[in-house]
Amino acid sequence: MLTNYVEEYSKAKKLYENGLYKEAKKIFVDLTLKNPFVWELWFSLSAIYQLENNYQQAISCYNIASVIDPQNPHIYFHLAECHLSINDRIKALDYLLLSEKNCNDIILKDKILILKEQNYNN
Repeated sequence: MLTNYVEEYSKAKKLYENGLYKEAKKIFVDLTLKNPFVWELWFSLSAIYQLENNYQQAISCYNIASVIDPQNPHIYFHLAECHLSINDRIKALDYLLLSEKNCNDIILKDKILILKEQNYNN
């Protein structure tokens, strides 16, 4: 079972990295149904929905990922991006602040700062 999971995840990841989002999404959906407590699967699926501009679905999946891994600043950063895309600036700021609070990654910290400056410094 674990070998099949790893193979399927690797296949979906390669499809995603090569821009074959529709094919990758099918595998990630199947994997999330079989392994619903793996945050990386929900995160990957969310990223595809976000690329497709399906922000509500992306938000739903990122929220599931955040329940599984509530300290992950990357999840909150992408939630902020999605909320900005649907013009929900208040929730976006809340998620940026959560991301910032949990962040130890200098690159992500820079991205958070840029997003805050672009959207909240008038």
